[in-house]
Amino acid sequence: MTTGWRGGRSPAYPHYAIREVFMDLMAKRFGRTRESLYRVINEIRAERLGNILLSTVVEQGPKTDKGSLILSVVIPWLEIVRMIEEDPAIVFQIDPRKWEELIAGWYKKAGFDEVILTPRSADFGRDVIAIKHEVLSVRIIDQVKAYKPGHLVTANDVRAMAGVLSTDLSATKGLVTTTSDFAPMIEKDPSIAPLVPYRLELVNGSELRKRFVACLLPTTPPSPPKFALVGRKNR
Repeated sequence: MTTGWRGGRSPAYPHYAIREVFMDLMAKRFGRTRESLYRVINEIRAERLGNILLSTVVEQGPKTDKGSLILSVVIPWLEIVRMIEEDPAIVFQIDPRKWEELIAGWYKKAGFDEVILTPRSADFGRDVIAIKHEVLSVRIIDQVKAYKPGHLVTANDVRAMAGVLSTDLSATKGLVTTTSDFAPMIEKDPSIAPLVPYRLELVNGSELRKRFVACLLPTTPPSPPKFALVGRKNR
């Protein structure tokens, strides 16, 4: 796996060739090798990431009996997502609790009316609760697995979420979200297959990055209103 700033070689960064040309020009300008420049950049990025991860990524509101309400995301949340876009390997440098905060922020950015970040312990298998009050109201419970590469989420882990769904009768759907991936053939497990995808959704690291990066895309502005031309006719 490619790590560091050169992780842009992945599809997550489409302008890799342009950046490589730029790095060649910079190497010639400063009389250094391209690899040495990458090392310097990665050191700077690592220090910057460490500072950002110490920052608050979501604004928390009043506490409920389930946890803390999330009011909004703040600038460090956006900065971390931008860094993940440029270097997907960063996801493995973020600690589990920070991931729970980041995912709670994602639900808020996705338009959920009420998002709750549950406590570190005694969360009853629910790290984030997201509620949308509309014509068809939904209540999502999400269990976050911040795992390193190669540490796969097992069928037992997913069955545990199925158990939570069976006892939390107000939950519309459950998600198991991981920075890594799921064990092979997990969706064909007889105790899991009937629940996927309408009652249970499995979000792996690749899909997680897509959902976060999509938050950076500009929304399409509304079309300007059309007005009838009223006045004298052209002579």
